[in-house]
Amino acid sequence: MKGHQRTGFTLTELLITVAILGIATSIGISSYGRTWERERVLATSNELLGWLESARRSAIGGTSCSVTISTGDIAIQSIIASMATGSSGLCASVQPLILTGITQGYSINVSTATASMTFTSRGTISTPSGAGNRSIILTINPGGYTRCIAINNLLGNMAIGITSGTTCNTERGG
Repeated sequence: MKGHQRTGFTLTELLITVAILGIATSIGISSYGRTWERERVLATSNELLGWLESARRSAIGGTSCSVTISTGDIAIQSIIASMATGSSGLCASVQPLILTGITQGYSINVSTATASMTFTSRGTISTPSGAGNRSIILTINPGGYTRCIAINNLLGNMAIGITSGTTCNTERGG
């Protein structure tokens, strides 16, 4: 007479399966966190680019618009960019850009060689003689993911790019 065979899993098999699932889950969560950081800095770059385009369009309406970019670590609910005091006409209607797209414990570090610029009525940027194009670099802290906005002074066009050393490379896009 044959004995009954037991079906099911041993305790060792269950523990190994749970350990493998735990490792896979931790890798997935870590990867998701890095993706979130990358998307937050890209979203903030897009938001700043849109705000700068709005200021530029307001200047094309008649008077020049001077904008100021906040530099350093910008925390949630802080101003990233604003119109210079004394702005009139359509420029005065452009509201300050407030950082809202990140959570507590994160900040966006903004760096630029020139924190203020003036869009002319032609849509270009007035610059001192010999001044080159501008770039604004945004980095999420902690995390270190970076995006940049390249601004062409002569044409006034702007694009999001990836930093390459100290330059903003817009060929591959943001």
